[in-house]
Order: sequence, then structure tokens, then C-alpha cells
Amino acid sequence: MWNLMKKDLKVWGQNKQIWMFLIAVLIMFIIGTAFYVSEEPASPKAGVSIGVIDKDKSEYSTLMVSYFKDNKVFSQYISVIVGEEKEIKQKFEDGELTMYLLIPPNFAESLIYIENTPMQAVISKEDTTKAIILKNMLLGYERYISAVEINCVALYDMMQEASMPQNLIDSENFRISYDLVFTALGRENFFDYIEKQDVAGIPLRTYYTYEAFFLLLSYLAVFAGMDLLIERKNGIISRLTTMGTKVTTVVLAKFILYQGLFSVPVLTFYGLGQVGLFPKTSFSEIVFSILYFGTTVLVFLFLGTLFQKLPNYLLVANALILYCAIIGAGLIPLFYLPDAMKQLAKLSPNYWFLNRCFTLHLTEKTLSLLFILGMVLLIIFLVLCIGFVSRRKEGMVREDI
Repeated sequence: MWNLMKKDLKVWGQNKQIWMFLIAVLIMFIIGTAFYVSEEPASPKAGVSIGVIDKDKSEYSTLMVSYFKDNKVFSQYISVIVGEEKEIKQKFEDGELTMYLLIPPNFAESLIYIENTPMQAVISKEDTTKAIILKNMLLGYERYISAVEINCVALYDMMQEASMPQNLIDSENFRISYDLVFTALGRENFFDYIEKQDVAGIPLRTYYTYEAFFLLLSYLAVFAGMDLLIERKNGIISRLTTMGTKVTTVVLAKFILYQGLFSVPVLTFYGLGQVGLFPKTSFSEIVFSILYFGTTVLVFLFLGTLFQKLPNYLLVANALILYCAIIGAGLIPLFYLPDAMKQLAKLSPNYWFLNRCFTLHLTEKTLSLLFILGMVLLIIFLVLCIGFVSRRKEGMVREDI
């Protein structure tokens, strides 16, 4: 197998076009990783800032304010600043705050004993969208607190009708009201929050960089199939099989050579990125690109075993790539396609390549072991299919002779 790979390397060394193509692949990879680093996601906390003026200063009001500051879901999207009245109002007038809340004296006690002491909320109308969202959020909490109030009043009346001691009624009302109020404030615990990343957040330059990367990988795989077809046409495969070399060995040699030609530089640049000598990129994207490229190489090697004439092979290969580019959202980005076109685009490998890359790009998730195992099994299956078809064709050629 090593001798077969050395033979191909010697042939490549004499072909300048192949090396120019490989240099183009590396340049595209460098540009793509540079864009990956330059695009820093906007901080979700930068959008909304809320000031809090706590005039109550009670244990319960302090606990309520700290609840919002320490709440993971709430603090992901809203920055809470606690300060004195003059300081908070000045920041609000300077445009540093989207809204401020003024907690009046005895607010927590009135809340526990179901007395009407409202909290003052002042919302800036500079950004209408934020103002509407904050208003609806406060109204939502108001409805939850109102529901607590109705139930607490009903419970209080029932305890009085049952002639329970007043001390017991007050203590139980305090305990239950406290629990219900803070349960209502923590109503996000009732739900599982799933943050959905959309490809609409991908800049167009990055989108088309990934698409160009897909096309370069595809044409490099086309070279692999063309290389195998030319060797078949020139009788090299027949001579190798006559000398005892299996067709599967020839296919594996070409697969490993092309895979190594792509993987070694990419992994090298990834390693340089980890030590700060090159822009960093996601390791999951690297692994996915290697697996995808290996699968694509085998697909075109399979096509190279099916066709007898090089023009026919190139016609079909270019037609497939053109189909992927047009139908698979290569020309029109995914987020601009109508729903019907998106369903059609799912029939193209281009769609799944872009979708998977952008998912890894946005979420920084790792590839599941099941996905990697599935890709490896697909690669093994394609190798076996190529070996089977090649042996059949070589057998037919020998019978004709």
C-alpha cells in the first residue's frame, strides 16, 4: 500500500495544477478560520440594563433583589444594577439604563400581608421594542403575584372562619405568602429553557466562505475519482491485480493518501491555533470536515469505478456539484429560502454540510459518538462497494480478453 501511495505522490509532484489546487484549499481554510475568530458574538447582557433603588432595605427586599441578580436565566439577558436613588436616576437620564425599579419602604412586609404598596417602574421609550418586552415581563410577574394574593386572601379567610388563633393565622399567612411569592418570582423554574441558535446569525461572508470550502473539498474528491479512472483506463489497475495486489488495497491507498493530504495540514493549523500561532477554530468542525471529506472522496472513487470514459465521469461529477450548489442553498443562503425550497435543499449534501458546520460554529457543541460511528461505518461500506464493483469490472475485462 505504501508503494502505491509513493507512486501517486511522484505523479502529483509532476503535476503543477494539483499543487495549485491544494494551495487554494489551504488558503480557503486560513480565510475561513480567520473569519471564525473575527466574529465575536454580541454579549446578550449588553442589550438591557435595569437599575434598582431599594428603599425598603429589609431582609426580604434584599433577598428579592439578589434573587434577580443571581438568577441564571434572568442574568443571561438583563444586567441588574443596585444603587442609591440619585445615582440610578442619573444613569437612567444618561441612557445607561433601560429601566429602573423603585422599591418603596415596607414593600416586602406589605407584599407578605397582601397590602397594596406598589413598586414604581420607569421604562425608557428610546427603544420601543425593549420597552414593550419589559412592560410585558412586569405585567407577567404582576399576574403571578395577583394570583398569589387571591389565594392567600382566601386561605386567610378560611383560617379565620375555622376560629384558629390569630397568632397562628398570622404566622401561617406569613410563611405561605412568602413561599408563594418567591415561587411566583421563580416561575422560570417551571420550564426547560432551550436556547436556539439560527443560521440567520451567520454573516454572508462566512456563509459563502463555507460554501466555497465545500466546493473545494468536492473538486478535490473529483480528482481522486478521476485519478482512479485514468489508472483503470491505462491498464494500471489490471497490471496491479495481475501482480497480486487487491483492488481494495488500491482504493484504500488512494483514500488514505487524499485523506492525509487534507487532514495533515488542517490538523497542523489547528495545533498551531491552540498554541496561539494561528487563529483558533472548533475541533468538532475539524473532525466533521475530515469525516465529510473522506466520505466524499469515496463517493467519487465509486463513480470512478462505474464510468469507462473520462468525459462522462467529469460530466456527471460537475452536474452533481452544480446540483448541490444550486439546490442545496449554495447560491441563495438557507435563511433566505422559502419553506418549500428548504425542503428541497435537504436532498442535497451541501445543505447538511452547511447546516452541521453552522451548528458547530454557533453552539460549539461536540460531535456525538453515534454520529462519528455512523460516518465511519458509511466509509467502510463505501470501501467495500468500490472493491466489489472494481473486481466485477476487472473480471469482465479479463473474460473479454
